[in-house]
Amino acid sequence: MILDIKTLLVCDIALSSVFFVAFTVYLLYQDAYPGFKTWTAGILLHTLGLLLLVLRGEIPLGLSVIGFNTIAVFSTTLMLDAVRQFAHNTRLHRLFYLLPAAVAVFCYHYSFIEDNIAIRNMGSSIAIFILMLAISLEWIGHAPSSARPLYYLGAGLILINAVSLMARASHWLFIPAKGIFTADGHDAIHFIIAILSTAGTNIVFSLMNTQQARQSLLTMHQTLADSESRYRKLSEASFEGIVFSQKGKIVEANDNACQMFGCSASELIGTNTHDYIDPKDHDLVTQHISTNIEHAYEVTGVRKDGTSFPLEVQGKTFLFKGAPTRIAALRDITARKRALAILQERDKLYSALFEMNASVMLLIEENTARIIDANSAACDFYGYSKKQFKTLNITDLNILTAEEVRTELERAATRNKKYFSFTHRLANGDIREVEVFTGPIVYQNRSLLCSVVHDITQRKLNEAQREELITSLQQAIQEIKTLRGILPICSHCKQIRDDQGSWSKIEHYVREHSEATFSHGICPDCVKQLYPNIADEILTKSGL
Repeated sequence: MILDIKTLLVCDIALSSVFFVAFTVYLLYQDAYPGFKTWTAGILLHTLGLLLLVLRGEIPLGLSVIGFNTIAVFSTTLMLDAVRQFAHNTRLHRLFYLLPAAVAVFCYHYSFIEDNIAIRNMGSSIAIFILMLAISLEWIGHAPSSARPLYYLGAGLILINAVSLMARASHWLFIPAKGIFTADGHDAIHFIIAILSTAGTNIVFSLMNTQQARQSLLTMHQTLADSESRYRKLSEASFEGIVFSQKGKIVEANDNACQMFGCSASELIGTNTHDYIDPKDHDLVTQHISTNIEHAYEVTGVRKDGTSFPLEVQGKTFLFKGAPTRIAALRDITARKRALAILQERDKLYSALFEMNASVMLLIEENTARIIDANSAACDFYGYSKKQFKTLNITDLNILTAEEVRTELERAATRNKKYFSFTHRLANGDIREVEVFTGPIVYQNRSLLCSVVHDITQRKLNEAQREELITSLQQAIQEIKTLRGILPICSHCKQIRDDQGSWSKIEHYVREHSEATFSHGICPDCVKQLYPNIADEILTKSGL
């Protein structure tokens, strides 16, 4: 035989070494897909296993036999794991890695306990056959339509290798060989098939990776094209001006940018970005571009006709087709500036109405009852500075309980009540009676209560004095009809003379000058004088 088994094994080692080096270089300098590194490790183990086989007779027999068979199964397991990663991006279940250990035990038994090369070879061949069949099924079941022939070719090569391996193992059952190197010509054919199918499988797997890379590249180009299309649609739909520039030159701009500067796209593209910025702001723009500052900033824009306007710019630098590109979002903030001026005027008006008001005024946060602001009149009245006021709660001024104050604030917030009468405590401890007019307002996106406070302490004192006077007057009126002083009365007829000099019976006078009334009766002395004969009887009956 021209080529003996050992020569074929050496050729297989050389070829596998070449594939290992090629795959390693690819890993170092190219982006590989999941499983490529694991497949490369499988090639390395396959090469080491063949080396142990070739060195049989030079190294201990047990190391050669057990090492080769175990490594052969292990390398095939790695290749199945690589295919799983490549097809599903998931690792092979760890239990599969117990198979090489089981083969090692099996080979040990049939090498040192029952030395039987045919059974030993059949056991390891069955394990490898199952793994190769699984690889073939993975490739057939998950072949993409764009590369189905390539995947089917790889599956076919694996199946040919697996069938050839089982055929050789079966042949040894019937015609046992004394050793691997003493096998007949049929075994040489099987080794040649194994070398060619293994080499073909390695080539197919590398082509699969290349095809996947090509497909990813096509997908990326399509994605970029879609992104560019979406960008154009979005930029045209944007309310902002969008400008792309490279090395200070405008390379792309949307319609809003053209309208903003009063020129067409052809006029805008190719010009310098500084042409549309006021010269006083050139350094600021250059600084933002050179340092890649991304936050928004304001400059003065210049239109084609020379008119200027306030412009807000926000930019970012990125790589586009390998070139540093600056994208800038431009906003004409003329309307914003006008609105800001109006707000500033309103703030001045607020300052005039609040700060300079002679009335005591407080701004109170609705939810927390915290004093947000107080005008100068409030500082003078309460004796607190503005800084101190902002650390206070309205409950620090009001002598009501916090719960009672909360109830009143809720009534004010819902406009159920606008006028309140409270007792407030000043900074020096003095007590003041106040009336408060309160209403809800929204200021700086906060729900507040604006309170105007009037000191009514003196009015309360005046009201108390008035009430006291009224009570005194009412009492005097009541006392007007009370008889006082010396009344002139006739010693004979008992009539009384009034202030006008008229004489009236005592009953009539008392009735007119008091609230007393009379009921007529007779006293015991008069009974005895007027009715002496029956006086005792009358007195007894009347109980006098």
